[in-house]
Amino acid sequence: MVLDLTEGPDGRLYLLVRLPDGATALDRFDASTGRLERVTLQWKTVGTYTVAAGRDALYIAAFRGNGGRWKLSWEALEQARWKPVSGVVIDGAAPPPATALISPP
Repeated sequence: MVLDLTEGPDGRLYLLVRLPDGATALDRFDASTGRLERVTLQWKTVGTYTVAAGRDALYIAAFRGNGGRWKLSWEALEQARWKPVSGVVIDGAAPPPATALISPP
């Protein structure tokens, strides 16, 4: 279940999701490659949340202020171990495999 989403400064969409087991994850979707990746977060969500892309970080907050607030720096997110989300279908097709678009020289 998608709780909220925002566009990051890198042009990717960041989606806060609640997984079927109640765990929370952050997905990022790159429209230029069609790739959807996920990193699992260390907390469970209950209720409604909001996500905002700031200049220095991604901000996540429970709709009611007493449900928690988090700041995830863009640097920390870039260093996170993102994993491809399996079973995704976008516009009727599976996204391309997670390979580099440009080969190094």
